[in-house]
Amino acid sequence: MQLDDWTVLGAVLAPYAPYLLVAWEKNRLGVYDPANPRDSNAVLEGWSARAKAAELNSWEALTAYVAIAWIARNAGADPTWLGALGVLWLVSRAAYLAAYVTGRGRLRIWTWFLGVALLLARAGLAIAA
Repeated sequence: MQLDDWTVLGAVLAPYAPYLLVAWEKNRLGVYDPANPRDSNAVLEGWSARAKAAELNSWEALTAYVAIAWIARNAGADPTWLGALGVLWLVSRAAYLAAYVTGRGRLRIWTWFLGVALLLARAGLAIAA
C-alpha cells in the first residue's frame, strides 16, 4: 500500500476518535440508550457537545477527502505528493479535533482552513495530472 492509501484509512478512522469520547461521556453520565443512542445527544454540554460536533464535521470532511483521493488516484497524480499532503491533512484534522474539543475557537477555525487548503492542494494535483 502507498502512503496515500494509509491516509485514506486514517481519514476513515478519524471520526471515531470524537465518537468514542462522546460514547464514554454518555456512559459516564448514565444516559446512553443503545436502542435510541441519538436521543442522549441533547444532554451533552461543554466539551462533550463540542466533541459531538467535531465528530459530525469529521464525517463531512471524510466524504471530501475520499472523493478527492479517488479522483487524484484515477487522474494519475503523483503518489508521493498525495501521501505528503494527506499526512499533513491528517495532522491538521487532529489539531482541529483537539482545538474543537478543548474550546479553542480561533485555533479550530485556522486548522479547519488549513485542512481545506490541503484538500484543495490535493485536488490541484489531480487537475495538474
